[in-house]
Amino acid sequence: MMFLYFAAQPIDIAIIEVGLGGLYDSTNVWTPAVSVITTIGYDHMQILGNTLTAIATQKAGIIKTQVPVIVGKLPAEAQQVMIDTAMSKRAPLRTLGVDFTTKLLPPQGWQERFNFDGLEAHFKDLTTPLLGDYQVDNAAVAIAAYLTYHQATQLPVVTSDVKAAVAATQWPGRFERLNQDPLIMIDGAHNEPAVTELAATLSERFGQQTVYVIFAVLADKQHQQMIQTLGALPNVQLRLTQFEGPNAKRPATDPTMLAHEMPNGRTAEVFDNWQAALMQTLQEMSSDDALLLTGSLYFISDVRAYFKNGSDSETD
Repeated sequence: MMFLYFAAQPIDIAIIEVGLGGLYDSTNVWTPAVSVITTIGYDHMQILGNTLTAIATQKAGIIKTQVPVIVGKLPAEAQQVMIDTAMSKRAPLRTLGVDFTTKLLPPQGWQERFNFDGLEAHFKDLTTPLLGDYQVDNAAVAIAAYLTYHQATQLPVVTSDVKAAVAATQWPGRFERLNQDPLIMIDGAHNEPAVTELAATLSERFGQQTVYVIFAVLADKQHQQMIQTLGALPNVQLRLTQFEGPNAKRPATDPTMLAHEMPNGRTAEVFDNWQAALMQTLQEMSSDDALLLTGSLYFISDVRAYFKNGSDSETD
């Protein structure tokens, strides 16, 4: 239905996101102008495999014969899969950190600043409202895809367009501010790699203040590793709770069980429902503290709707 809809509309470019994996995904039935693989980590292992090599093999399934492929920062074993697959398909491979690079600049306010260099282009002082070094990586991959497409189609590369597009990027549920005073944020980190990046951003951006983290996660995720990562942050006060999962087959993890997965010497408060955790935390926070709700896209969708009285939703 998606392809039928796009075919019926007067669109110039369609950006198609893979549903799961790539090799056997239902979107993998056409030949794109550019293929993009941003990151690879441990997620959906019951379907994609238990090793990074196996997961990368599934992801690399979108690489097509002689079609350029843009790749972000990957673990070494995943990167090797991309190199081997691209070579076998004679697909030009363009990799972040090799063929194009970024340089982080001192941040100003709620944004990241960086320079981009590579693929015959140089962009200075780009800004994105998406916090986190990994969001700069994501922006760089998107810019590389833009450049690759424009070079292939001989369309002009317009610097002002690139700067404006990166600066205007919005991603609901990704380090999104729901309230300024007190500072309340949501982030859809729902697997180990995402929580690792989230923890890095918390340390870099909020390391000098107390951050209350209300955490809820689906039972089929790597919740022990996620809890260990967040619980190790010295400025984080972790509060564990649950939410109504998408269906009976994918329930949320019992927060009491999550409490037993805390790092040695650290404790976390447990709440039967996230609304109670939210209310108590808001009562205890000082004006200098911050609050983050995270662990699942389903969870933060509920929270976002609660604050905005809307019905936005995503899936893990």
